[in-house]
Formats: sequence, structure tokens, C-alpha cells
Amino acid sequence: MIRKLVALVPFVAVVGAASHAGAIPLDPYGTSTPDPWDAPKVAPSTACRTLMLYAADATHGDDRTDKYRFTGECTFNVARKGLHPVWKTVDVLVDAEWNPKMKRASERIVAKHPELGVEFTTWATCDKDPFVEIQRPTIVNCKDKGMGAHKFSMFISVDDAPYAKQRATKGQVDAAVKAVGANKAKIWENPSISRVRPIGKVDRANGKTGVYIDVAGGAGLCPMELDFGDGTKKERFIVWGADPFVHYTEHQFAKPGALWVKAKALPGCNGEAQVVAIVK
Repeated sequence: MIRKLVALVPFVAVVGAASHAGAIPLDPYGTSTPDPWDAPKVAPSTACRTLMLYAADATHGDDRTDKYRFTGECTFNVARKGLHPVWKTVDVLVDAEWNPKMKRASERIVAKHPELGVEFTTWATCDKDPFVEIQRPTIVNCKDKGMGAHKFSMFISVDDAPYAKQRATKGQVDAAVKAVGANKAKIWENPSISRVRPIGKVDRANGKTGVYIDVAGGAGLCPMELDFGDGTKKERFIVWGADPFVHYTEHQFAKPGALWVKAKALPGCNGEAQVVAIVK
């Protein structure tokens, strides 16, 4: 039976993000926690399989430094050497740069977690841009790797750097560059989620209702997680759009009741907003 939305009560909105007229779900590959018995038992290891590009300032073929911004999750083995692995999955933001003259790749990584909140840097010398996969498969060779995080070195392996290696395609880079340019903003400027607006009437054709998420500032690009409060899986999006930044998405509620609908910014965006949906 189709759930019908009868009322929506705005609750609170905390500044924190920007958005676009469309949305791309984050790459679901590798989101599950690795089997501990299949993991390395000697040296720390890192897996960043869900990183996705969402902003860029890059032109392939010139000598200018290319800049990329990735968001997603990394799974760290936080056990000390010689112990069985203990995996922690955390949200991360990766600001990456590629200098074609120096053949130098560098990253600023911000990990968001109550126990593992930390910021560190990585660098490496590579034979080509390691962040973009022009053709598949593209082999990128990197050496002289380093990491500026002695405190965090037990949790990650410098051998895994660059962590955002080949997480973008040329098409994704071109689209991200266009989006940033359209909003005349710098890619390092974080937008903010300002509010979740009332959900509209039920669409009799598919039984779904719509959610409007407002964002402000930055380049209008905001990675976020949306929880409809009905027990269904949380949805992760990268949303974008020209000013005013408004994203629209639809959902069919799985149960009745007074349900919290929450939009929470992921690294690269700020804040959160929520409303109460009364569903019958």
C-alpha cells in the first residue's frame, strides 16, 4: 500500500553545503568492510575504493598544475604491526594536485571519525597523472612516495599512495571542471546545506514524494548523505547546480509515522538539516 505524506514539519538546519541540479550516487564498490582473515597480518594497509571526484580545475596536455577534489570512504587497518587487522571505515576528503612539469602528485587527506579524525599529506613521483584514468587499463608507475603524518603512520601504508589513484575518468574531470566554472567559484570553497524543504504531494503514478535540499556557497557542489528515517538504506549523493543551489530527489516511504528526514554533509561540504515527515 502506498504511504501517503500528510504533513511535514521543518525542524532545524545547520549551515553546511552546496548543490547541483542532478546527482551521482557514490560508487558502491568496496563499501563493505574487508574480511579480517583476508587482510594483511603484518603491515598496515588502506583501501579507498569508494572515492569519487566531484570538483576539478584541470586541463590535460598543458603545464599547469591540475587540481582535483574527491570524497568518499577509506578503510584503514588500525592494528599495530604483527597483530591481527582491525578495520575502521571513515569518511574522507582528498584534495589532490598533479604537477606535469615536476611529475609530482600530492594529496591532502582529511579523515572524519571520532577516533581517527586527522589530516595528513602524501606525495609521489609518477610517470603520468595518477588521479585520472584516460583509457582502461592505464598503468601508472609511482615512486619516491612519502607521507607527512607520523602520528597516523601506524594506521595507513605509504605504499598505497596516492590514495585517490585512478578514481576519476577524463569525462568526469571535464564535467567537474565545467560545473566549477559555471558557478565561478574555487574548488576548495566548501558549500553548506541550509535546509530540507517540505516534501510535496504523493505522485499517484509511482507513490513517491519529493525532497528539496537547499545549499549555499562555494562552487555549488555538495557530497551528502540522505536518511529518510524509515529504515531504508541511506543514500549518498554528489549534488550540484547553478545558483540558487537546489537539489530535488524522490522517495517512497517504507512505513508510516513521524519520521526524521535528514540531510548530512560529507567531507567537502558542511552542516546538516532535518525535518519531521508525518506519513500515514
